[in-house]
Formats: sequence, structure tokens, C-alpha cells
Amino acid sequence: MEATTQQRNPAPHTGLLREENTILRRLFGYRDNVTTDLMPDVLGVKLGKTTLSDARFLYIDIDSIQEKEGVVQQLHIGVSLLDTRNLQRSIFGSPTAKPEAQMIESHHFVVGSPKFARIKSNKFLFGPFETISLADLRARLGAMTLHRNIILIYHGGDRELKTLTQINLDLRPVCIIDTVKATQYTLQLSYRYSLERLLDEFEFPFCNLYTAGNDGAHFILRALLMIVVTDAELQSDPSVHPPWPWLPILRAIAHAPCPSPSQVPTPSQLDGLILIKKRSQRKARKPETGH
Repeated sequence: MEATTQQRNPAPHTGLLREENTILRRLFGYRDNVTTDLMPDVLGVKLGKTTLSDARFLYIDIDSIQEKEGVVQQLHIGVSLLDTRNLQRSIFGSPTAKPEAQMIESHHFVVGSPKFARIKSNKFLFGPFETISLADLRARLGAMTLHRNIILIYHGGDRELKTLTQINLDLRPVCIIDTVKATQYTLQLSYRYSLERLLDEFEFPFCNLYTAGNDGAHFILRALLMIVVTDAELQSDPSVHPPWPWLPILRAIAHAPCPSPSQVPTPSQLDGLILIKKRSQRKARKPETGH
């Protein structure tokens, strides 16, 4: 009886249309007649013969932060990117187009000691983790974002945004999208979906979720694509406009197979990799001697 009453009388904030939805509609071009003050004019420029804005989606997830006197000493940081230029190549069947499973570029960086690097590093599904200094991390992220329109993505809260400021990492995004808010309208929700609930909603297989490189840095971008797909299908009228050519591509990227956990290095294998790296670093530091 209570559930029936709730269905008949949805909460006032159920399914609110957020700025995030408006920005996504403009970015992918399936509702160009909508306006938002939060989207810079530069994103109105479309990639050749598509409705896609020229942009790079970036999600950063930070985990296992260790601080001393308010200064970050060690952390795990997951980074994932999706470039609309790659979507454009796929639409037109370019020989340089990436397979769907490789469209989202993911990294797991570890700032800290070899012992600290073992924490969760062996659970990253999308490649080997990389130990790195904060200075080198800033340089790497700077290279990933240089001369590009960056759309920064996050899923509820602003912990990552505060930590990025704390470690002096300015990504200069042209706009920011919260997937929690974007989901509210698309799925007609009156409450916030957790990450697990969101992935279940879109029927994504997932594991090792709370690892920096996996949850924020990869699976959330997959969920973002399905938010776009769902909203675009709701807004489209096939009798007026043919299906958007990027729709099946986004769906294929979102549901691309994930690596098996058995392919992830075990802690003992990680120890071996760390030892090999330390030996190579010592060897590189040794001065060459003539004979």
C-alpha cells in the first residue's frame, strides 16, 4: 500500500532536469535547441560531419589517501578518458578507429612507496599500475589535457575535486558533470543512486569496484555513456530523424567485455615487478665505466 502511494505521489524533486543533462544534450547534439550558461561556446563547434562536440571526457578517482600535517604523502589515483575524436573515427569507419573495448583509456597511478603501491594495485582490471611522483603525475595529466576541451566527470560529492586542489593539480575543465545529477532525470529518480546501483541498472558486469582505476576511472565513464544513450533514445523521434550514428557505438563501448580478474597480477607477482623496476632504476643510475 505504501509503495503504491509513493508511485502515485512522487517526490517533488523526482526526475529533475539538471544542467548536466542539458550539457550532455548539447555535447552529443541530439537536442541543440536547449541552452545552458554552463557550457562554453567553444563546445558548440562540432567535429566534421557529426553532431559531436570536440571534447575529451575525463574522470579522476582518488583512493587510499595518506596525509601528514595536511599534506598528501601517498595516494592511488585512477584516470580514464574518452575522446569524441575517437567516436568520430568510429562513425566513419576510419582505419585508425579504436575497438570499442579500447575507447576508454584507463590508468592507475600510485604516488608512494613500493609497499604502499601494493594496496589494491593488483585489482586494477585495465592494465598494470604505475608508480609515479606527484610532479610526474602533474606532467602526465597535463599532457593528456593539453589544448583540449576537458569535460570533468565525477559521481556525487566533491572529494576528488578538493584533493586535486590540495595536490595543486589544475585540469582547467571547460565544464563539470556530476553523474548522480545526470541520472536523476534520465531514470526519473527521487534519490541518489550509488555506484553499484547505477552499474546494476545498466546491467554492467563489474568486480574489484572500489579500486581507484576501476570504479571512478573506468566504470563511471561507461555509465555516463548509457545515461546519454537512454536520454537520446527518449528524446528522439525516428519518424523525424534517423537514429544517431553514435548511439550503437556508445552502447558497444559501455558493454564491452572487461578483463577477467584472473588476468590481474597477484601480490607476489607485483612484488616481482616492483623488484625488477627497482633493479633497473639502480642500473640506470650507475655510471658507465670504460674498458
